Amino acid sequence: PYQHVEQDVPKIPQRPDLEAEYVRPPRNEFAYVPDVAANLEREKVKGKKSGKKSGAKKHGKKDKKK
Repeated sequence: PYQHVEQDVPKIPQRPDLEAEYVRPPRNEFAYVPDVAANLEREKVKGKKSGKKSGAKKHGKKDKKK
């Protein structure tokens, strides 16, 4: 049977003070990887808008009885 269990809220400590010595590196030094998956999704959406039907059902020939 179901019983509601009261859970204690965890105590989260205060953040430490920031050290003024840290400097974020410039963005132009980061190496970015091209997002190939996003391009594939865009192509898929363009294909649906242009009228292409992916996964269309194919109908086979019906057997005729003589």
